[in-house]
Amino acid sequence: GRLKRMKALPSERFQYQFAAPPMGGGFEEFLDAWREGVQLPRLIVIDVVQKIKTIRKASGTAYEQDYALFAPLNDYAVQHGISIVAVTHNRKGANLLADDYEAISGSVAQMGASSPAWLITGKRGQREDKTFKATGRFIREVEDSISFDADTCRWRNNGDSESAAATKADRDYEESP
Repeated sequence: GRLKRMKALPSERFQYQFAAPPMGGGFEEFLDAWREGVQLPRLIVIDVVQKIKTIRKASGTAYEQDYALFAPLNDYAVQHGISIVAVTHNRKGANLLADDYEAISGSVAQMGASSPAWLITGKRGQREDKTFKATGRFIREVEDSISFDADTCRWRNNGDSESAAATKADRDYEESP
């Protein structure tokens, strides 16, 4: 449905799967079978990563559990030259945290075991602009203002947050009676 609203035809190489086995329970073999069965595999999107997490054991911290999930995903991506995007959600009450990246649901092991991390912040359900942030070992820091068009299911980059805020202020001033 999203592709239709975007008026985009997927490439013949585009594939999607609605279910997969959990990590440590056949997921790695599932990825290998997919990778070996397609020409020039480039991107895997796991939406949401909770679906492939194994049930936590009584022993081990949340950090250890998350590291055991994300480190092998990162290693797999590097070994095979494939990008893996693992989608998570933000914590509720994230506006009370000192660091925006603490809002990412799960432990900080997710950022420690993989790189980079992308984050979208803003009020849920509001049509106002959001902030896209990115950080990681091998990328430059990014903080841009973005907006989502629900009709076309597309995000628009409005530029870095400071200049976007200035542009919005200028627009508000111009439109003000």
